[in-house]
Amino acid sequence: MSFYTIPRQLARNSRSFISSTRFLNGFQKRQLQNVATNQETGLFSLSSIQHPTDFLQVSKQAIHTSDDLRTSLPEHITTKAQAVDVLYQLDQISKTVCNVIDAAELCRSAHASATWREAANNAFMQLQDYIGTLNADKNLYDNLAYIHTHYYDELTPEEQRFCLLLKQEFEVDGIHLPQEGREKVKEVHNRITNLETLFATNITHSNKRFWVDLQTVEQIIPKDVLLANGATLDPSKPGKIQLPANSPISNSITSFGNAATLRKEVYLASVNSGTDNIDVLESLIDARQELAHALGYESYSQRFLQDKMAQSPETVNQFLQGLQQQIAPGHKKEMELISRTKQSLEGGSGTVEPWDLKFYTKLLKAHVGGVDPNVLAEYFSLPNCLNAMQFLVQQLFGIKMQEEEMHPSERWDVDTENAAATATNSNDIRKFKFYEEESGRELGTMYLDLHPRAGKYTHAAHFTVRCGCVENGLGSNYQLPIVALVCNINEHGSSHQDVETLFHEFGHAMHSLLSRTNFQHLAGTRGAMDFVETPSHWMEHYVWDEEFLPILARKETGEPIPESLSKPLVQSRNAFRCIEMQSQLVLSKFDQQIFGANKGSQTTQEIWDALHREHGVPHADGSHWYTNVGHIVTYGAGYYGYLYAQVFASSIWNTHFQGQSLKRSSGDLIWKKVLIHGGSKEPSMMLEDLIGRKPQMENYWDSL
Repeated sequence: MSFYTIPRQLARNSRSFISSTRFLNGFQKRQLQNVATNQETGLFSLSSIQHPTDFLQVSKQAIHTSDDLRTSLPEHITTKAQAVDVLYQLDQISKTVCNVIDAAELCRSAHASATWREAANNAFMQLQDYIGTLNADKNLYDNLAYIHTHYYDELTPEEQRFCLLLKQEFEVDGIHLPQEGREKVKEVHNRITNLETLFATNITHSNKRFWVDLQTVEQIIPKDVLLANGATLDPSKPGKIQLPANSPISNSITSFGNAATLRKEVYLASVNSGTDNIDVLESLIDARQELAHALGYESYSQRFLQDKMAQSPETVNQFLQGLQQQIAPGHKKEMELISRTKQSLEGGSGTVEPWDLKFYTKLLKAHVGGVDPNVLAEYFSLPNCLNAMQFLVQQLFGIKMQEEEMHPSERWDVDTENAAATATNSNDIRKFKFYEEESGRELGTMYLDLHPRAGKYTHAAHFTVRCGCVENGLGSNYQLPIVALVCNINEHGSSHQDVETLFHEFGHAMHSLLSRTNFQHLAGTRGAMDFVETPSHWMEHYVWDEEFLPILARKETGEPIPESLSKPLVQSRNAFRCIEMQSQLVLSKFDQQIFGANKGSQTTQEIWDALHREHGVPHADGSHWYTNVGHIVTYGAGYYGYLYAQVFASSIWNTHFQGQSLKRSSGDLIWKKVLIHGGSKEPSMMLEDLIGRKPQMENYWDSL
């Protein structure tokens, strides 16, 4: 959509709309200035959102403000200065809406209170409908087209990119269609949004549960930890415990449970917990294809990819096929090793089942590398991780990451409607501000929401609550970004894998916080979806870096991880990497096929089953883990971007950070040549400028 996109890494761009615009009349400015006092109070530091009912109010006012901006556009553009003003006015419309809808998206995804989540969802849906109106506004497009034709060469590079991208986005959304066609596109867009919302809601609020033997599970996870993570006991079922199907508990059991029958039971309950989403996804596929056909595209994937780095389904498929050829021999060897190990421990044929993969890969990693996950866990506490983050940004960028006290009204981890929940659930969120050390200049704010709770998004994600951009056009104050990292790390301890996930999201956060664009539409992670994962994959390298590990991995006493553990850990990074990548490959191909031109009459389940058989990935026919993967919806036709961006990240690391990971000059390079630009420069140009050549697939193979 032209005026709002949700690249779910999650990359969100939002704040309260109160900072709108120099184009408002004096009365509106005074109103908004009054609301803007006491800026550090209110949900996410947004002073206009103090109560759930405020969401509807700010949503209505955002629509009103945007309509005023639309009607104030000039009838004729006669000068370059006027053309630039119009560009900023169009960006103000986008910002006014995004400031509210993105705050609503985080709230409906993570707030502890059902009342807050419902209010935020209602605001989200209201604004989503309004966005359809904006995307079909011919006058907005005509202004862009006129500027592109008559003033494009006189604009700055960032102004040119904003003008070009927004114009193309209008065209992709069918602005060329007659009025009836535009209304049809709006209707299909709204239907798609409803299905996307339903898919995500079904994941977040899934209440599927199952009973297992308590004694067997307690051999893996202590009972108090189980109960703290949603498990329940029932006196009428002695010796049993009920587990939530969609929970980190399931992952721990399938990773460390010796009993194959228990692993199978937990695995099947977990992967099949999203049954309600089977029909939702089928309807979404149909709706997206209907949209693509209405806009003149052969498939949804063709429409989606036309403005990405890959540009076409053919390029994506070539990339995935090339990747498959490279990893196939390694995948075969790894599967054979697991099969032999299983046969030696369990007897039988050694057939590897899907519930065996995590258990045996972790077992073999520990055996081959001599790294015991339980021993490693002593070194990866969250306080250590946060200290290491602070050290890293100081070393690389000369930035101070300072924890700040939070006002109670900022929080979203407290269910204000439930006194009991308030008493036990009030310290999940932490707040950090970022400052340049030399100048003292504030750069932005990051919230951390790291532990699971009822009603919260169940995976890891980065939300941009407010993007960084000029507030009211050229020469105005700079609006500082606010981001939130949402994870689900067990409060009783974090694993190395948890830390890797946290650093991945931290890479997105740094992209948002260090971006300095004039236009909010180009800020931070608002770039090509198959590029924006690059900074996050680059940041992942640090949790495997021998120079950084002694800083990151420390016991509570401060004792750093010894080389006897860090070296085997680093060496284990690529152990069974081909198995992991083959699974990602299957998911990427599945994504391309269901949203491509060749789905045919096959159901999603038939495609899912067939791809697993074709690629030799263990699978229980009829099981449907894909119904729990939110990125299949939010990254629809773009899931390959995770693998694609790893190529770029490997090239960056090998060129500037390998063996010198804490060097300030390297940090300055990635900041000034990539992160600072957000989406305001062509990704391929930024990459070539940073590494001195086009990213090469060979660097990726070498890193494996």
